[in-house]
Amino acid sequence: MALGAAAGSLFTSVAAASMRRPVTAAAGGGLRHAGMATADADRPLRIGVYNIHRARGLDGRKDLDRIASVIGQADLVGLCEVEGSFYGLTDSQPRRLGRALGLGSLFSPTQERWLRFDRGNGLLSRFPVERWYHEPLVDTTGRRGRILTTARIRIGESTLHLLVTHLSRRTDQHVQLATILDRFTRFDRAILVGDFNIARDFPPLREFLDAGGGIDAIGAALGAADDPGRIDWILTRGVNVQGGGFCAPGPSDHPYYWVDLRQAVSARRVGIVGAVDAWSPPQRLHDRRPAARALTAIRQG
Repeated sequence: MALGAAAGSLFTSVAAASMRRPVTAAAGGGLRHAGMATADADRPLRIGVYNIHRARGLDGRKDLDRIASVIGQADLVGLCEVEGSFYGLTDSQPRRLGRALGLGSLFSPTQERWLRFDRGNGLLSRFPVERWYHEPLVDTTGRRGRILTTARIRIGESTLHLLVTHLSRRTDQHVQLATILDRFTRFDRAILVGDFNIARDFPPLREFLDAGGGIDAIGAALGAADDPGRIDWILTRGVNVQGGGFCAPGPSDHPYYWVDLRQAVSARRVGIVGAVDAWSPPQRLHDRRPAARALTAIRQG
């Protein structure tokens, strides 16, 4: 009897530990490291987005060094599908990448399983991060937690907000998209990056961009060379896209995309009156009512 009860208790414990548990909201203070950079007015800011597939390449090998070699020139990188620490025996993949590249790092767990935060997103920064917070996104399936991480980054005398996320494929996608776009439009100067799992022909996103809610920075940089089926995104507000590029899948099953941002905003591109310094204190952008209507349509969809 006792042995049977013990076995049953063990089975229950193992079953509970194997269940995916969503994370709760969290916030933190500064993120700094010894090599933090200062703003350089003559140098563009390079932003990258990379779903690293836990560093598993198309050849089936896991090699984080290959990921590091791809993103090494970036100032800010949003990472998707990263692994957390293995019970303290290894650091999370963002921490290891940050250490290898001399960048500040933040691991953003999306789920807890086997008594550890095993999966999530990540952020790498060459500049000081003043504040950050994780916001869980709606997940009615209970199987795949999704979050939005927002970081306030000090660049020179002003700040920039970087938002990193990874959306679901179908279920809850409309609600999650509406949430991240709503948060994005709360800032005059912001960058939203991530694997949205949707392409440019997805009506709610297309309507949001057409309404002036933000700039598709990858599309603006690549032009006709852009992939119409691309699901990885860099959206910008209050900055001007200077150029960009991508690295083909190989180290991961996703391409790596990057854009360079000018420190002077193009008034015509973002629709504001008069060009302003991209790192000056935030100024109010153009009329946001069209973008707000597009967000309302997404929520009602």
